[in-house]
Amino acid sequence: MLTREWAKNLMNDNISVYSLTPGFIPKTDLFREQTRGNKIILNTFGLLGGRSVEKGADTIIWLASSDKIPGNKGGFFKDRRELKCGFTNPEAEKRLWDICEEYLNG
Repeated sequence: MLTREWAKNLMNDNISVYSLTPGFIPKTDLFREQTRGNKIILNTFGLLGGRSVEKGADTIIWLASSDKIPGNKGGFFKDRRELKCGFTNPEAEKRLWDICEEYLNG
C-alpha cells in the first residue's frame, strides 16, 4: 500500500518504486535464531519449495537495473511479473501514508 502511494508522490520526479517478494529462501541468516527443530523443518520445506539466494535476488536486481518495467509504477512483483493486488484501496493507501508521515515528522 505504501509503495503505490509512494509511486503517486514521485510521479512527477521520474522515479519508479516497486514492491516484490523474493520467495522463500531458507539458505539465509534470516532463520539463524530459530531452534534446531525449526531449522530442520524450514530446510525441509526449502528443499520442497525454496529458492536459491540467486533466484530470490533476480527480480530485485531486474527491477533496480531495468530501464523498462512492464507494469505499473508502485506494482508488486514476483519472478519479474507484476501480480494483481487484491487489497488496492487508494483512500486507505493515502491514510497509511499520512500516518507514516505523522510518525516521521512528529
